[in-house]
Amino acid sequence: MNNVAFEINKQIKDTKEYQEYICLKKQIQNNQEIKELLAKIKTNQHQLKKLLSDDKISEYKAKQKELEDLKNIFLNHPLINNYLQAKQLLYNLVEQVATIIGQ
Repeated sequence: MNNVAFEINKQIKDTKEYQEYICLKKQIQNNQEIKELLAKIKTNQHQLKKLLSDDKISEYKAKQKELEDLKNIFLNHPLINNYLQAKQLLYNLVEQVATIIGQ
């Protein structure tokens, strides 16, 4: 059974869906703009926690809007958008394989 699992794993890794997913993942990891955006999001999240714990509700709401804007920019970045699509295609492929195996 192990040999079959290793062969299926190898076959999946040879698909265009997997190759595209990995390529986009590497591009994201090396993209300075995305790294900076993620750092801003993380900083903003920490600031939100602090504002909430300090009971600064009006400042919290303004910062929350800023966080939503940053998240939208992140999710609408072409690399992120393409990555999420590639991830879904790969998930669908793996799900099909699992369904076939389960029959």
